[in-house]
Amino acid sequence: YIYHNTDNILVSSRGFIDSIIQKGIDKNKIQFFPQWAENIYEIIPKNKEDVFSNIKKDSFKITFAGNIGESQDFPSILRAAKILKNENIDWIIIGNGRKKSWVKNKITAWGLEKCVHLLGSYPKEKMPSFFSASDCLLFSLKREDIFSITIPGKVQAYLASGKPILA
Repeated sequence: YIYHNTDNILVSSRGFIDSIIQKGIDKNKIQFFPQWAENIYEIIPKNKEDVFSNIKKDSFKITFAGNIGESQDFPSILRAAKILKNENIDWIIIGNGRKKSWVKNKITAWGLEKCVHLLGSYPKEKMPSFFSASDCLLFSLKREDIFSITIPGKVQAYLASGKPILA
C-alpha cells in the first residue's frame, strides 16, 4: 500500500530495487540512496582512553556494536566464541536489544564469562574510542534471503574507522 501510494522510494541497497519492482512498483519511483558514516568515525581519538579497562590488555579484541537482536545471528557468534574460548580472544558486545537476556544466559551456560563481554549501550560519540581500541569489528546476519541483498548500516562506520571487519 505504501509503495503504491508514494511518489519516491529511497533504498539503501541496490538489492532492494528488484524486490520492490516484483511487487508491481514502477522502477522510476525507486532511487538508490546509500548509507554513510558520520565524520566522527573517521577521526582517530587522540587520547587513547582505556575503554576496555576490565578486559585483558594483550588479548585480540573482536567488537560487535549495535542491535542485539534476532537478525544478528548471535547463536553463530556465541558458537564461535565457545569454539575459541581457550584462545587469547575477547568478544566485546556493545549495544542493547531484545535478545540481550538470551545472550547473557548463553554466556553463563557455556562458561564464556571470561571471553565474552556485554558492555551495554553508549552514545555514538563514544564509538570511535571503542573501535580504535579493537583489533577488528564484527557484524553478522542470519542466513536468510532478505539479508542477502543488504548490509547493515554499521558497516559504513566500521569502514570509516579503518579497522578490519569480520563478517
